[in-house]
Amino acid sequence: MGMRREPRRSPLKFNVDPGEFSNQTHHNLSNSRGQNLQLATIYHSRDKDRVEVDIVLERAAREVAGIEVKASATVTGKDFHSLRKLKRALKERFVSGVVLYDGEMSASFGDGLYALPIRALWET
Repeated sequence: MGMRREPRRSPLKFNVDPGEFSNQTHHNLSNSRGQNLQLATIYHSRDKDRVEVDIVLERAAREVAGIEVKASATVTGKDFHSLRKLKRALKERFVSGVVLYDGEMSASFGDGLYALPIRALWET
């Protein structure tokens, strides 16, 4: 018997299960690909050390951006660990990394890494 994660109450006024939060975001990006992402290919990444990036966008087999999805109202530098590792691996191909989270503020974490409220996907 495993431990079950309990959904928490979100400022967005719905219950959030962390795994479903990421899955729903991936689904929404996939559905809007033709409208907003200019033919980007969408992947999930896991390296040999089992470090994962929730969503990897690749455009024209050259430019790559990473997205982490957090069902949390806060973001810290630790939340960018997998994006920094992806950036080191891809070098100049990596153009940006974003942590989408259930908070209110947008912020730069330096070196092409940003935290954005998940609601930005629906408000723009």
